[in-house]
Amino acid sequence: TVEQNQKHLSATQVKNVAGKNYYFAGWSDKDPNLTRDIYPADDTKLTALYKGSQLSGDASAYTNNSQHKIVRTTDGWLHQTYVSMNHVWIEHSSNGGTSWFIGNNGQPLDNGEGKCPSIDWWYTQSSAGHPENHNLVVAYQQKENSAYSIRYAIFEKQSSTYIKKSLLSSETLYLASNESYTSNANPNITVGGNNNDSRGYFVLTFEKKNASDAGIYWIYGQISWNGVGISNS
Repeated sequence: TVEQNQKHLSATQVKNVAGKNYYFAGWSDKDPNLTRDIYPADDTKLTALYKGSQLSGDASAYTNNSQHKIVRTTDGWLHQTYVSMNHVWIEHSSNGGTSWFIGNNGQPLDNGEGKCPSIDWWYTQSSAGHPENHNLVVAYQQKENSAYSIRYAIFEKQSSTYIKKSLLSSETLYLASNESYTSNANPNITVGGNNNDSRGYFVLTFEKKNASDAGIYWIYGQISWNGVGISNS
């Protein structure tokens, strides 16, 4: 607690409690930075938040059975996505679900607040000029002020683990500027691979609930870390 002063805050990336790792998940004011400077105008109390694997205080962490929440890739790994602390998370298991670890370096996928994730995968076999690729994609609802967007994150297996790819273009699949974030769009993504192409061929469905344009909508096209080629919406 400080008043009328500059304060430098720093948190530990990983805390081990009773043999279990907990990963830094941002501050109680939703700032995601591990270290930061604050300049409070009044007494301020901030708490560093930590996330443990397979834990969620959100009763709706796995709701919406119309969405893929867990998948198995061709290498035998299991992958799941869910909501905890108003964030979207991904976890991986290389041993059939006996043990899990939080992906994306222990960080949530959303930028500030997210919900309603779905997950799918595609695989590209090795061929001339095209190395073998194991790919995951997560689509989720991202808060944009009072509205929302539907974003995606791609993971690729590299050096025996799954790494989030830095996208070369926007992560946004759809911007619902006239829809409230309080409405659940329930985006569901399905992806198929092509043995001669590292890109996935996807279909995304989502709900719009405004009275003027309520219904189920879809987007389809090609998706990769290079960006998205949308064929229709």
